[in-house]
Amino acid sequence: MNVQEKENRKIIILSYIFYYISLSYWINSSFNIVLLRTLQMGVIVAIMLVEKKYVIKKNALFISVTLLLLEFFTVIFKSNHFSLDFAQLSGVIIALFFVSIVDFKIFKGSYVDFMTFISGYSLIMWEAYKIVPHFFYTLPTVEATSLTSNALFSLVPIQMNDYYRNFGCFEEPGVYQVFLCLAIILSLFSHQKNFKKIILFYVTILTTVSTAGYIVACGILVAYLFSRSTGNIEGKFKRNLLLCCLCVGIIGVFIVSNGGNIINSQVFGKFQNLTNGSAFERFRAVTIAVNSFKNNFLLGCGWGNWSQLYLNKGILTCTPLNWFAIYGLLYGIIANLGIYFACCQIANSQQAGLLLSICFWMMIFSQDMAGNIIILCIILYAYSNIRWYRNTNRTLFRSDFEN
Repeated sequence: MNVQEKENRKIIILSYIFYYISLSYWINSSFNIVLLRTLQMGVIVAIMLVEKKYVIKKNALFISVTLLLLEFFTVIFKSNHFSLDFAQLSGVIIALFFVSIVDFKIFKGSYVDFMTFISGYSLIMWEAYKIVPHFFYTLPTVEATSLTSNALFSLVPIQMNDYYRNFGCFEEPGVYQVFLCLAIILSLFSHQKNFKKIILFYVTILTTVSTAGYIVACGILVAYLFSRSTGNIEGKFKRNLLLCCLCVGIIGVFIVSNGGNIINSQVFGKFQNLTNGSAFERFRAVTIAVNSFKNNFLLGCGWGNWSQLYLNKGILTCTPLNWFAIYGLLYGIIANLGIYFACCQIANSQQAGLLLSICFWMMIFSQDMAGNIIILCIILYAYSNIRWYRNTNRTLFRSDFEN
């Protein structure tokens, strides 16, 4: 192992720590935002000490400064709650440092490996609770969307009875599906595919019993079928077909083994009642975000007003619209355009990228990811890898993303 490989290994290990600090609900609920950002910045500094040669990428810097200025203007003229906006301001800065220091190829591989571990571990804990439930009652508890037992890398719900779902290390299964689907995207749209990991992610999504997760996971497969062919077309088609069949087979086994009751009542049954419940809250979140944006068109309302004036009206989960509502028109355009660019670059095709973008927006539609560090990193990676063409007859942009 040469010096560069040793350094990369250290960066990957530190990246694992960064992901866990950023995504673990136990960590996020245990520390205040200042301490949490200090921990994240500490990991960034450690990576800097390992990766001595790094450059702040111009495009990412420009986008980050623009976002920070928009947030700052909103704080001054709209929010007046700087302490509540600190999380977003500092989050953009930390995401910028991470994107500039950690190459996308390393990010992609380390993130997929991290989620592979979380998926496998959570599946073991999910099944272990069914076998020895009394053991989990002896562990410390964490109050997430349900009372959970803290198994360190997984929160195991202990009061959900028949409606038993896989939380992973997250606040709820709906959040878990976001990062599982992201792992599927990064795994599936890659030259070196590991189908065992992909299948593991799909099996784990099934245990979340997340409506959005099921829909998006299927949508990602459709986008993949429309992606640009590489290598032997016939061989790729066979692999695509095999993967689709495997996934359908896994879903079928899961439905049969559960008698279809969970799927019918908790997944598709949500659409049968739009006057209250989960589906109602998701659609109401759209209305609230749109109305807030209309009242605060240019600068948004700011995190302070968003949390104090709007959160008491419902569960505000529509991330693509929340960006507009909280920080205004330009911020919303930049964030959502970043998602589109990222998906086109990952899919290596504008057609497949558009389909993948729709999946991504649906993925974060059911949760509030507006200030999530990992989502911000995806956006900044996208902008940092754009090379614009002057000839409009050619592709809109060229990406340096490693597939």
